[in-house]
Amino acid sequence: MCLKNAFCILLYVVALGECSKYTFVKSDDDFGFASYLQSNMVLQRAPNSAVLWGYGTIGASVTVTVDGVDYVSAVKLGHDGKGNWNVTLKPHKQGGPFTITAVQDKPVAKAMIDNVMFGDVWFCSGQSNMQFSMQQILNASYELDQVKNYPNIRIFYAAMETSNVTLYDLKGIRTPWSVPTHANVNGFSAVCWLYGKYLYNKLKMPIGLVHSAWGGTPIETWSPYDALKDCGLNKEYDPADLEKPSVPLPKYNSIAPNPNPQNNSLLWNSMVSPFLNMTIKGVIWYQGEQNAYYHRDAYGCSFPTMIHYWRQKWFEGTGGQTEPVFPFGFVQLCVRNEPTWMDDGYYSTIRWHQTADIGYVSNYKMPNTFMAVTIDLPDSGIPFNSPHTRDKEDVSMRLANGALNLVYGYDVPAVGPTPELIYQRSLTELEVAYSNSQNLVLTSTENFQARFFLVYIVINSVIAYLCF
Repeated sequence: MCLKNAFCILLYVVALGECSKYTFVKSDDDFGFASYLQSNMVLQRAPNSAVLWGYGTIGASVTVTVDGVDYVSAVKLGHDGKGNWNVTLKPHKQGGPFTITAVQDKPVAKAMIDNVMFGDVWFCSGQSNMQFSMQQILNASYELDQVKNYPNIRIFYAAMETSNVTLYDLKGIRTPWSVPTHANVNGFSAVCWLYGKYLYNKLKMPIGLVHSAWGGTPIETWSPYDALKDCGLNKEYDPADLEKPSVPLPKYNSIAPNPNPQNNSLLWNSMVSPFLNMTIKGVIWYQGEQNAYYHRDAYGCSFPTMIHYWRQKWFEGTGGQTEPVFPFGFVQLCVRNEPTWMDDGYYSTIRWHQTADIGYVSNYKMPNTFMAVTIDLPDSGIPFNSPHTRDKEDVSMRLANGALNLVYGYDVPAVGPTPELIYQRSLTELEVAYSNSQNLVLTSTENFQARFFLVYIVINSVIAYLCF
């Protein structure tokens, strides 16, 4: 049974057992760190500088000590109407653990967090595929048994909360910053955890993972007002705008409290904005299914525009410490291949819009981005629907390879096969040709998706496959 005001993740006949949520409340005179500045956390390493902030008595002075260096801040009236203090650390090399203290002079008060590491911090967000938990993946037992080998990966799980106004701090926390264990990673985002694991295997540095996702949500609820306005989407959610697919969507037990928020900016306000004072390395994103039937044709604007404003506001919120064009990785939507499903072109349209209608990333509309191609990974065996693949290991490995290549400079495979030529043979026929240099072998013909065309797949000048 869940505790009051908490939720248990349930996707398909999966019980997590007991779960809880930490509610964060500060009175006007409380002294301490902001809600997500906690023991066991990871702070962003050099060359960027971490930002620390918290609450105190207006007019007081606060001294923060990190690794023998003192930082002093006055407590001033903050955006939230409370007394806030804020310090920007000198760039700190990776490593740890460290103890960080904050001391207020009048009235005297002290707060401390310990076991803090410096490394790279990644923010993981989106809808149900990002929220899909470790216990639900195909290789769950093995992966969860390996968790104990990664004490320098730290996890944080934001509570699922909404707000009609922009928040400066979190309303609640599902899992505080923690050293990973079987118990706390069990219900954590599989893509987020595995992405961090694969990065750590290569980088051997502390990795901080922040999970802030909510199933069944459109991009509009994750976007600030300015982004929606730029794309002509600042009108509030109207169920009449929801397009119905050609066959009914399967019903399922949502992993989120119902109804899942749909209104503009609700989750931007409560589950993104509170983190804008936290210096991060980058973001990974897994979303788009909900927009296949809601403002689908606008996704080519709404997605790159959301990325732009997230970057701008994170840069501003951290005083320029988060990179202005920080790395942003995302997962391409799978095909739908259930026997009862007839392709209506909606998912393929979203996949095109995920690249800002260019077909690949990075591009001039989406600089410093990387994509995990998953068109070959649908999972018709899942009692949910096939785009929610249980093969999150492959998804995460592809994302991690994109980051290792684009962000960290490693020579690893980071993109899928690239056509050398796409030729329209007739009104109903396309030829897609791949060059000899890519050393391709056709391993499966089950998950290729085409619409309106007979497609000839040509590898090494030989027709390998016809797709209808």
